[in-house]
Amino acid sequence: MVSMASDEPRNLDPSSSPCAKDNQLCVVHRYESEIIIVPVLLLGASFFVGFCIVWMICRRKREGDSEPQRGPSGSGRTDRATDRHNLTLGVSSPNGTHMQLDPVLSQWQIPHERLVGGLKRITQGRFGTIYQTQLTSGEVGKERTVVLKECDESAEASLMSEFLARVKFHASLGQHPNLVEMIGCCTDRSPLYLVLGNMNRGNLLQFLWTCRKDVMKLEEAPYDVTERQVYNIAIQVASGLECLQQKGLIHGDVAARNILLSDDFNAKLTGLHIPFEIQRAGVIRSHVSVPIKWQSPERIMKKPLTPKSDVWSFGVLLFEMISLGSPPYPDLSVSSVLQYLQRGHRMSQPATCKAPLYSLMKQCWQWRANTRPTITEVGKRLHNNQRAACDRLVLQVPDQIEPEIYANVAGTWGIEWQRDYTVL
Repeated sequence: MVSMASDEPRNLDPSSSPCAKDNQLCVVHRYESEIIIVPVLLLGASFFVGFCIVWMICRRKREGDSEPQRGPSGSGRTDRATDRHNLTLGVSSPNGTHMQLDPVLSQWQIPHERLVGGLKRITQGRFGTIYQTQLTSGEVGKERTVVLKECDESAEASLMSEFLARVKFHASLGQHPNLVEMIGCCTDRSPLYLVLGNMNRGNLLQFLWTCRKDVMKLEEAPYDVTERQVYNIAIQVASGLECLQQKGLIHGDVAARNILLSDDFNAKLTGLHIPFEIQRAGVIRSHVSVPIKWQSPERIMKKPLTPKSDVWSFGVLLFEMISLGSPPYPDLSVSSVLQYLQRGHRMSQPATCKAPLYSLMKQCWQWRANTRPTITEVGKRLHNNQRAACDRLVLQVPDQIEPEIYANVAGTWGIEWQRDYTVL
C-alpha cells in the first residue's frame, strides 16, 4: 500500500515505474488507492447531499402539519383559515381574526345578528348552501324574507376570492327593479353570505308550466296570465337588459329559466355568469352552457357575442311566454337549427300569439345582427303594443309539460335553472 502521508509528488510516468511494462497486476496494485478511494468519496458526497435535501423537505412538511392554532381555545381555526378570512371585508371579528376592509362592500354590510328565525335550506350551490331566512330591521314585526347565498367555511382561498369578486360585481350593478336584488352581504366574519331578495314564484319557465297545468286540471284557481301580462313581463326584462348594456355588459343567456318572479309579477333577470366574466376579464372564460335553440346564428357559429345576440334570444323568450313555456323549434333537433335558420325559416306564429307580438319576434330574428332592433327599440315597441293587448282573455295551452321530454326537445340537458337562486 502506498503511504498517503508522503509530501513527495507521485511520479506517474510509466517509463519510471518499477513495474515491468507487461505486468498489469503490479500497476493496479501500485495505484489501487487512487482507483478505490476517489470514486468512494464522490459516491459518499452524493449520498450526503441527497440526504440533506430529503431531510429539509420532511422537516418543512412536519412544521406545516404542526402549525399552532390561533384564536381563542376551541375555535379550530388554523393559519390557513386566517388566510381565507383575510380575503373578506370586515374589521375585527368576534373570534379575534382581523379582516381587511373592502371599501366597495363596506356600505353593503349587514350584521349577522339581523338574520333571524333560523335557516331554511333551499339547495346546494357552487360556493355553499343556499338558505331562506328572515332579515329584521330592528323593529318588532318589520321583517322580510331573504335568500342567503353562503360561501362554505371550508372553501379554498381561491374559491372564496371568486365568491367575493362575484359579490362585488353584483354590488357594482347597483339597484335596478329588474335585476335580482342584492340587499347586502355579511362578510365581516364567517360564514360569508350574499343577501338577496326573495322571489316567491321562482323562475318564469316553471311558473308558465304551472299556469298551463292549472288551467287543464282546474284543481284550483289558475293564475290569470293574459296577453297584457306577457307584455308587462317582457317590458321588465327588456329594461333589465338595457341596464346591463348601458354598463357595457351582455347577458348572453336570455331565457324564461333565467327570470325570477315575485308575487306581484315583478320580473328580475338572473343567471349573470357571463356578464360577471365580461366585467372581470373582458372575455368569457368559463364554458357556460347556453342551449343552441336560444342562441343567435352568429353565436352558434362561434362568432363574438354582441348586444344584438341578446335581442335574438329575447325574441325566443317572447315565444316562450306567449306559448306558456313551449320549447322553441319543437320539431327540430338541436343539430339542425342552424341549417333551418340559414334557409330563411323561423318559428311559426303560436296559436295564442297575435300579429303585433309575432311581428316583433321576427324583427328580433333577423339574420343580420345590424338589422335587428336595439333592446331600447324593442322596449318602446312593447310599450306601444301593450296598450292594445287583451287583458281579459286568459292564455290557455292544452298540453301539459313533462320536464324530461321538454329537456330532450329543447336541448337543455343539465342546465341549472334559477329556481335555486344561484344568481351568480
